[in-house]
Amino acid sequence: MSAGAQLRDPGRVVIGFALGLVPSAAIAWGQAFYDWSIVPHAGAAGLFLNREVLAETAAPIAVCGVIRRGWIGMAVCALASIPLAICQSRVSVGAAAVALVLMAPIRRRAKVSILALVVLAGSIALITMGIGKFGSGMQRIVLWGAAILTLDPRGQGLGWWASVHMQPNEEYVHSDVLQIFVELGLPGVLLLIAPAAALRGPSTPERAALATIAIESVVSFPLHTPAVAFLAAVLAGGILRAWADVRLAELVGRARNVLGALRWKGALAAGVVRSRARELSEVSMGAHFWAHHFRGSAHGSGELRE
Repeated sequence: MSAGAQLRDPGRVVIGFALGLVPSAAIAWGQAFYDWSIVPHAGAAGLFLNREVLAETAAPIAVCGVIRRGWIGMAVCALASIPLAICQSRVSVGAAAVALVLMAPIRRRAKVSILALVVLAGSIALITMGIGKFGSGMQRIVLWGAAILTLDPRGQGLGWWASVHMQPNEEYVHSDVLQIFVELGLPGVLLLIAPAAALRGPSTPERAALATIAIESVVSFPLHTPAVAFLAAVLAGGILRAWADVRLAELVGRARNVLGALRWKGALAAGVVRSRARELSEVSMGAHFWAHHFRGSAHGSGELRE
């Protein structure tokens, strides 16, 4: 995050990621349609561990390209959409769809309606995409239930889940957010403060990409992938840097306004003081004049009496 906070434009990192996906997209194409084999049982994964990891890396980049617009946004979206189309990852496609709806400039009621349709479409896809996909979805639900049963405010300790669940496909909770609470307990909330703060604000390409990763983290484990974890940290740092710059500019503007108001009030008060001093001086001079006049009159009348 500190590295991202030093970047003027974290969107360039997303463009770099999109360019880095080109070799994997080309290889994944060959693996999907021409039976190229690099890693056994990895599927159309390109240079990644498996196709889920490839899709979860490509999803936030594709969403960033859609929000960015322009020819650069179109190119980024196109490069990242190829792995999404090949991998057929329900988590990645669903997270991208939800993020786009949340970042869309539409009313809240419309967003709720569209999200309901997305959930319905996801449920239908879970049932109709084959027994393998259906079994994988059910396994996630079982792991989430087991994780919830082990929740403790003090946490179980980092790495506890993997040390207890050594079976294949069970070394992760398949929910980074839930695994944080299982292993770290309530102190794990501190790790979520920065990403949650970065997600608040107007719709920007970087915030849309971070929202996609956040949604993926609820139902999968993208943050266990170094590439996605690095991208999320850079995006969060860059967004918070921009937020801090805006807030600092607002504070400086308010301070200047306050100082200007104080100077104006000080000048006004000084003018009032001068005016009152002038009035008091005039009153004092008038009193001195009349006192001297009365003394002279009294002295003259005394002389006449004598």
